[in-house]
Amino acid sequence: MISMRIFLLCSLLLVEITQNIECRAASRRLFTRSPTYPTAKKPEFLWFFYKPKPQIFVQSEASKYVECVAVGNPKPMISWYRNGKPILENVDETINDRIIKTEGVRVGSRLYFDCLQPEDSGTYTCFANNSKFQANTTFDLIVEKANAFPTFNNVFSCRRKNEGISPARINLWSEVMFVLVGFDAKLNCRSSGNPNATVSWFKSNICDESAPDKLIENSDKYIIQENGDLIIKNLQLKDVNKYHCKVSNEHGTDMRTTVVYPVKPEKIHS
Repeated sequence: MISMRIFLLCSLLLVEITQNIECRAASRRLFTRSPTYPTAKKPEFLWFFYKPKPQIFVQSEASKYVECVAVGNPKPMISWYRNGKPILENVDETINDRIIKTEGVRVGSRLYFDCLQPEDSGTYTCFANNSKFQANTTFDLIVEKANAFPTFNNVFSCRRKNEGISPARINLWSEVMFVLVGFDAKLNCRSSGNPNATVSWFKSNICDESAPDKLIENSDKYIIQENGDLIIKNLQLKDVNKYHCKVSNEHGTDMRTTVVYPVKPEKIHS
């Protein structure tokens, strides 16, 4: 029988986080357990929360992205393949050899296409994996000859592609994370762009949307890695917040939000 704790965790992973939750007070009531007992064995799982349609038809010279979202524990990562060959691989490195203790993480990824051509047609795979499981879903991308004059956006996109430039875009991000108190949390924010994107992190009060966002800088508490990921050290209950990753270059800006819920270890009953 599924415990109320696990039910709540899974429910929050599978829905959009809203302010219907009573913020920090609710987090303390629902997810706090005595830290003086050893942690019970956590469920391990991996599945797709959202995956592309089996077939995607696009006219030539159009631009498009395809999205894939996975839910898992331990935290999953998402990579992309075309006809069995990797085109975008994401690896999650350890933090100073520390194991990140999570109870569930939802991760999203986008594969971007600019100025599509018939030769871009093929079978694409979204591949999700964590240290326990693997899962994949495939789709066929069919690029058809355009039957109308190209739009201004298509012409502009093709010109940028031919010049080797592209806007800043986030292609992998953490959406929702439940992380045990006292351990480090690692929020993914992997991006692409030419010129290279600059990465900034902000945090906002999950209870008060009117409160201004606060810029996050490298400190004893936070580390912004070269790949864009944010490490929150020694996570505490007060760290329940929305964390925003913003990437920018001269051709565009992109932003994603991660909701972090610190969770105290669950008491084991003898």
